[in-house]
This record gives sequence, C-alpha cells and structure tokens, in this order.
Amino acid sequence: MEEALAICIWYANSPVHGFKMAADYCENYDPKYGASLNGPSRSKLLEMARFMFAVEAHELENSD
Repeated sequence: MEEALAICIWYANSPVHGFKMAADYCENYDPKYGASLNGPSRSKLLEMARFMFAVEAHELENSD
C-alpha cells in the first residue's frame, strides 16, 4: 500500500516504479516453484492485464 501511495504522490510519471509494483504483486510463493513469477502467478498476471486494458479504455473514452 505504501508503495502504491508513493507512486501516486511522488512518482506518477515513473513507469519503472509501476512495473516493479506490478511484478511484486504478481509474485507467488509455492514450495514447488519458489518465490518469483511462476505458474501460479498466471491468474494475477491476467488480472493485471485486464486492469491495464480497462484503464486504457477509460482514458480513451475521457480523452475528448
């Protein structure tokens, strides 16, 4: 949460911070896979992609 607030307040134009937070969110720990982006991360990655598409669609609708 703190990282998300920092991005909103101080790093709004920094894609690097956003990508890092997204990767951290999608990481998964499982003894079979370890702690990283792995097989079980797939659902969170798809969720993140749907979110990005929704934000882009919203921005396009409101760009006029």
